Amino acid sequence: MASFSHVPRRMLLIGLALCVAGWTGGCQVRPTAKPLPSGGERLVVGMRLERVQALLGEPSAVTPGTGDNYVQETWTYQITRPPVYRTIVAEMQEVPWVDPITGEMKTVQEPINDQQRLDQQETLTLVFRYGQLITIDRRLTEHRSFSR
Repeated sequence: MASFSHVPRRMLLIGLALCVAGWTGGCQVRPTAKPLPSGGERLVVGMRLERVQALLGEPSAVTPGTGDNYVQETWTYQITRPPVYRTIVAEMQEVPWVDPITGEMKTVQEPINDQQRLDQQETLTLVFRYGQLITIDRRLTEHRSFSR
């Protein structure tokens, strides 16, 4: 068994704090994904149907509709984003530890890290009336899973 009696207590505490910070800090890899393929132009109410189609491409579904005195269409886009992976603390475990000053056996909580996968699906619903965008509805669905 290693003896740490020659190391100052303050140094041991600083070392322990740095180790815990490193374990719980995690890392994140975030692939870039743009729901809009063009160079940053945004959808705005009032855009013409042709401009939206040039910006987003063909919709996943088109639903025609009419009212008493208007004609409208609802376009739906399904956008699947690349998964995002993060290292997170999944649980804590007790680990035996010997106090270097007193030699007393103690326990300390240490984190157990795990990879988390985040899948995102965006549904974009656009309503056009007389060829002009009148409603934008975005819904984001997330699913989180672990590697265990």
